[in-house]
Amino acid sequence: MDQNLITFGDTLTWILGKHDFRMGGDIVRNAAVDGFALNRGNPRGSMTYTGAGTNSFTRFLLGLPPTTVTYVLQPRPAMDVHNWEHGYFFQDTWKVTSKLTVNLGLRYELITPFVDKNDLIANFDPDFLNPTTGQLGRFVIPSTKTLKYLDTRIISFGYVLAKDSGLGVGRGTVRTDKTDFSPRIGVAYRLGTKSVIRGGYGIYYPTSAAQGIRDPIATNPFNQGITKKGTTTPIDGWPDANNHGISPITGGKISSGTGGTPAVNVVPFGLHQPRIHQYNATFEREIGWGSAVRFSYLGSTMHGLIAGKDLNELQPSDLPFGTNVLDDNGDPAGICDPLSLDPTKNACDISNADFQRYRFPALGDFLLSYGNYGHAQTNAFQTQLEHRFSHGLMFNVSYTYLDQKSTALDTGNSSLGGITYNQFQPNSDYGVDGYVSRNRLVAYGIYDLPVGKGRRQCLGGPI
Repeated sequence: MDQNLITFGDTLTWILGKHDFRMGGDIVRNAAVDGFALNRGNPRGSMTYTGAGTNSFTRFLLGLPPTTVTYVLQPRPAMDVHNWEHGYFFQDTWKVTSKLTVNLGLRYELITPFVDKNDLIANFDPDFLNPTTGQLGRFVIPSTKTLKYLDTRIISFGYVLAKDSGLGVGRGTVRTDKTDFSPRIGVAYRLGTKSVIRGGYGIYYPTSAAQGIRDPIATNPFNQGITKKGTTTPIDGWPDANNHGISPITGGKISSGTGGTPAVNVVPFGLHQPRIHQYNATFEREIGWGSAVRFSYLGSTMHGLIAGKDLNELQPSDLPFGTNVLDDNGDPAGICDPLSLDPTKNACDISNADFQRYRFPALGDFLLSYGNYGHAQTNAFQTQLEHRFSHGLMFNVSYTYLDQKSTALDTGNSSLGGITYNQFQPNSDYGVDGYVSRNRLVAYGIYDLPVGKGRRQCLGGPI
């Protein structure tokens, strides 16, 4: 893992009468070389020997063919990606009167999609309908450089270059979100000499979604594993003195079912940054003896949170699914028995007929997609008692009550959220977020002991 960023930023301050103008911006270039993508998907391959007792290990020692083999068709190089982040702002702190101060501002952010040096990115267009074959869906890749490392089953499914897709995407295969304007306003009003009221409102956009978009489309389409079975068409054994030019992955037949389909992720081409509205109100008052109290309300309303769903998930029904043992062609060979100890009877799998019930049957039983269909609400109350350092004593006691609910799970990918429990009714997932502390009490203080040289209580001398 090699990750670096280059940042440039500057701010101009201009004071004019009662106005304090500030304006500026920052530009960041993120770059990363990630070996995780290089090693995913078991590129070294694996062999599985089945059988009762020690029979499976005996077959391995004798160099006999394995029952199944899994391997990667074309290992990929490491992910080598970069993107740009732009942020520009203008702010005016206006001292309207001796009691009233108003803060007005506007920020604009532009985050470009990640692009890979070798164009090893692949996205999926689930809404495209092939006018010739009637097949639903197609893959979108940056250029022909991608084809060398792309799984052959994905190529056979159908693809289009980003520039020819008509979707307005470039090498990152997602569109740049150009709508991230963030107005800000703050007000402070002094009540007499001991009290003040403050309030504020602003819109914010988390930048972590850009990295989250990169990960599923730059890793998952590559290093795809395939599985071969040797039930009807034997897999070749190990090379020996009489057999040359063969290996344990030669022969056999590529498995149907989930073992014969590629794993795919989908990032909507128009996915945008979540929008967070934050607002607060505070009352502070000095109460004497160098102490002050504060009461605050803090709220957040979040729209367009990113959450995942399975495009191949079936609607609930009472029609049996995956209840058969299959032959090498993927057709039912009998009803399976999950409680049986016989591996030929307990291997419940998805038949060809079952697969046709999926929206995209050629892409497996799980097709992960994301979307801006999450929302959340946060309400918090804070109170604080503070005593400033005086006569050797300082302390601070604060209490927070927090209520936070959302429909977007705080699990799975750290920047794209988790998968909804009920994607057909995502609002039914609305509830209290995990890892939220509803009540929090913090207290600390300092007391300077009046003991020692030069203090009221001097050790070794008269008191």
